[in-house]
Order: sequence, then structure tokens, then C-alpha cells
Amino acid sequence: MSRDYVALKAAHKKKRQAQATAAAATAVSTASAADARDSAASSRGSRAAGAGKARAQQGGRDGRSSVVPIGMVVGLGNPGAEYDGTRHNIGFAVVDELARQLGVTYWKTRPGALVAEVTWPRVFGATMVAPNGAVDASATSGPATVVLVKPQSYMNVSGGPVAHLASEYHVPPEGILVAHDDLEVDAGRIRVRMGGGHAGHNGLRSIGEKLGTTDYGRLRCGIGRPPGRMKPADFVLRQTRGREAEELRLTVADAAAVALEAIERGMAAACARYA
Repeated sequence: MSRDYVALKAAHKKKRQAQATAAAATAVSTASAADARDSAASSRGSRAAGAGKARAQQGGRDGRSSVVPIGMVVGLGNPGAEYDGTRHNIGFAVVDELARQLGVTYWKTRPGALVAEVTWPRVFGATMVAPNGAVDASATSGPATVVLVKPQSYMNVSGGPVAHLASEYHVPPEGILVAHDDLEVDAGRIRVRMGGGHAGHNGLRSIGEKLGTTDYGRLRCGIGRPPGRMKPADFVLRQTRGREAEELRLTVADAAAVALEAIERGMAAACARYA
């Protein structure tokens, strides 16, 4: 292991710790603001509070109140060796790393996708945050199945295989976590959210169209903006080498760790920590 790599890994770890600290501070600030708003709302009468409780039970679009466990992790990418090592295929790499950590040794070939089923013996956790700030932690003990998916259609038509498999395995959209490259997130940073737009990402656009909703989970793997006047398409499809490749590999490892945390603790907890 080269000294350069050791130094890069140490710097990356320090950066991730700083990001986690900042995220935690943001979560505390958001919670405090929510408490203040809720106190004001409470003073307006129990009728409003009762309506808020009903909304919490129904679940919200932003995923804060969702208690649906993650049943499917999808990695986006393009098939073919020429795309290996590109930023656009980071989703594939994340799912491959997740599969390695979970001991997957066999992938099934399905129409338009490679699929691995993992029997999860641990506890699925989920946290529900009501509009009044109350936290309701719930968990459903395993075993359960988590499906890892790598669509083998090209990126812009990956929604078809994902929707088909979600129907077959009875996984609702909010139980799907999609790992993908994100130009709008700083390189090396990992963010998690439920729902939202596609920001021009053809894979996300296709999934939303085929599922009939954008309310599915996103594991946003930051790759940053291209340098200079380089076109985004050239940037995401260019092979990474040397230091760039090492940085991408560290990002993949971080994203896989966040995906595991989301599976174990639930999307609400992951969204709060990695917003």
C-alpha cells in the first residue's frame, strides 16, 4: 500500500467525520426549529394537534414518517466492461461492495437485471417522527429478504427491470433504495433522501416513470461537477485512473456503509443523518 494511498484514505476519513458532524449539527438545529414551531401550533389548540397526529400515522412524502423497511437496493450503471471504473457506474460498484460485505456469491440472471437475494437475520429499525416532534421507534425482527439489483439494460431504460422486480418481490416504492452518481453533491460526500426530482439523471427519470411515483429512496453518491468546460456526459463516462480511481473507491466504500445503516436503522434515520 503506497504512502500516497494511506494519506488519501486518512484525509478522506477526516473529511467524512467533518461531514457527519455538520450533518448532526444540522439535524439538531432542524429539530429545535421544529420543536419551536410545534409549541406554537400546540398553543392554537388540540384540534390542530389531532390533525397532525393523523398525518403522522398516514406517513409523509419526505419519508420522515415512513416505517417501511428497505427491501430492495438498486445500483444504477451501464452494462459492459467499457463502463467499469466510470463515475456513472458508481451505483453498480456500491451494490457490488454491499454484496461482498453480505457474503453474496451468486447472482441470478433475470430479465433485464442481475439479482441477489440476501436473507437478513438482523433487526430492521425504523423511526417515525410526528409533526409534534414525538419520536416513535419501531422495529420488526427478521429474518427478511433484501434484494440487490443491478439493471442490465442501459441507464435510461433501467426503470423497467426495477419496476418488474419491485412488483415480483412485493416491495413498495418507499422500500426501494437507489444508489446513483450525483453531480450536485460534492465529490466523496454521501447523501440520503426520500423522493424528489431526477435532476436530469436518466436512470432516476426512468425509475420514476415506471414506478409511477418519485417517492423512492435515493443514495446520492457525490461526484462533484466536471472541471473547466468539460461536458457532464464526458465527465461521468470517463474512466477514472490513479488518484481519481482511489477517491472513487473510497466513496463506494462509504456509500455501501451508509446503505447498510439505512437497511438496519431505516430510511428515516438515514435521511436525518445524511441529509
